[in-house]
Amino acid sequence: MYCPKCHKAMDPELPNCKYCGFLNREYDYNKDRTIKVDYKSPGLNFLSLLIPIIGLILYFSNRLENPKKSKSIISYTIFGIIVYILIYLLFVFVIK
Repeated sequence: MYCPKCHKAMDPELPNCKYCGFLNREYDYNKDRTIKVDYKSPGLNFLSLLIPIIGLILYFSNRLENPKKSKSIISYTIFGIIVYILIYLLFVFVIK
């Protein structure tokens, strides 16, 4: 393949000519892009429900990269904290 601008040999695997910078129209610009899937994780949700401190750590470590997963994790963490508070109040005030 030859560059239409400078007429030198052009590598088809490069996005532009290395001599003059002319854009390679045959280059597949989408081949280098990876699609990142952000999904809710039932295992991490259950873990954050049982151990809320782990849920907080998971939330703050994933909140920028995986916002949907982080939102789900923090919801289960808050629910876990509420459940632990209710169990504590049950044992302290009801069961003496």
